[in-house]
Amino acid sequence: MESRIRLRSSASVVAGLTFLCSGSYLSSAEAASSNDLSDGKQKPRIEPEAGSGKEVQDITHARSLNDTRSLDKGSVPSGEEHILVTGSRMNILREPVGLGRMPEDVMHTPQTINVVPQALMEQQNVKSLDEALRNVPGITASVGEGEGGMSGDQFLIRGFQAQNDIYENGLRDFGVYTRDSFYYDHVAVIKGPSSEVFGNGTTGGAINIVTKAPHSGNSYAANFSGGTGSYYRGTIDINRQLTETIAVRLSAMGNSNDVVGRDAVFSHRWGIAPSITFGVGKKISYTLDYFHQNDNRIPDYGVWVVTKPGTSIGRPLTEFGLPRTNWYGTTFDKDNISTDMITGRLTAKVLPWLTLSNDTKGGIYHRYFSASQSNCNVACTRAFFSDAPQTAKIVRNGGLGGPNPYRQSDWSIQNVFSGVARFRTGSIRHELISGFDIEHVEDHRKNYPYNMTRGGTNLLDPSAIVPGWNV
Repeated sequence: MESRIRLRSSASVVAGLTFLCSGSYLSSAEAASSNDLSDGKQKPRIEPEAGSGKEVQDITHARSLNDTRSLDKGSVPSGEEHILVTGSRMNILREPVGLGRMPEDVMHTPQTINVVPQALMEQQNVKSLDEALRNVPGITASVGEGEGGMSGDQFLIRGFQAQNDIYENGLRDFGVYTRDSFYYDHVAVIKGPSSEVFGNGTTGGAINIVTKAPHSGNSYAANFSGGTGSYYRGTIDINRQLTETIAVRLSAMGNSNDVVGRDAVFSHRWGIAPSITFGVGKKISYTLDYFHQNDNRIPDYGVWVVTKPGTSIGRPLTEFGLPRTNWYGTTFDKDNISTDMITGRLTAKVLPWLTLSNDTKGGIYHRYFSASQSNCNVACTRAFFSDAPQTAKIVRNGGLGGPNPYRQSDWSIQNVFSGVARFRTGSIRHELISGFDIEHVEDHRKNYPYNMTRGGTNLLDPSAIVPGWNV
């Protein structure tokens, strides 16, 4: 169960990619005086803003469903009230891919591209990259097998591993963490081999995240969600135009939730993404943005599937009366992640036919992961189904297929320069793209083995404390 409250104010037109409606409420007197509706001679119309690309639309007046009287579009019965509604069609084919190396929109790029627009993510209350990509066919996510789901976002595109094929504004985001979507504008999935654009990898395709950027005008948005399992989430999105050519934007998020029906399992994260653009709407513009996300969660390996003596089919222990709330981790279990990225994007239209762009990004990632790989072995199973189930004891010495505890510290820097030249030879239009990509990544990871003498705990009444090891 979930409840949401959304507040939004904007000094400029809010354009969505799905069918959005906005309008003004008019009384019958106001409608008649402004459009002379009563005589039916002037048909009311919606006049779009100049340059908006919207079509002029006729107005159909709202009326009660129980009113069976005939009503023409141009006539309005007296005494009724009316609502004027404007709308925009959803057309993601006109959405930019978000790459200087792929300057055209989705429609004019000769490759299979799926776009998840911001409006759709808002309607679905999407909270992460994983949830956004559920709208894209041909892409799957790891669900926790072995070292899979415990290591952050890992995706397969057309069956090929794409963990290292996640990009943000065209620059590689190689960190392994759960990406929150609070600062996303839209997400594009580029399918098929793309080494001519991204270099190494991208066998199945690439995922490019386009983040929110400062724009002209002022806008304010806030969203709050709450639900069961102590779920609370709040986001803000503020844009301010400081001068004619300078604008700033701030997106921030706080998210906290427990797991329903599980003791001591939670996920807390927060993030902030400020950005500033110099040269808004000009031929030369530079955008500088910073991103920080902090994630603190407790890993959970759940309960075991066992085979009751005398049977041949394994079943979860909860089907034999074990409380689902029991958690078998320790006070050492944690998954703490800190991510920092700073990006600078320069775009210059130096000539009518030549556009240059240079994007630079630096990232620092820190992670400490530890999860107790507990196990109800043969002795534990026999004791549970005996006359003294309270004597059943689980072991938690690791070595069961999941990752050992580790501490990881990485950093990276990348610079991508590209130039786009557009010219004609007679009636044939050409587009030439050239550039270079320089990247350096350092990955430092230290693994820790489990101590084979670490004590277990009672199956029916588990304790997170490890005797003799807690400090």
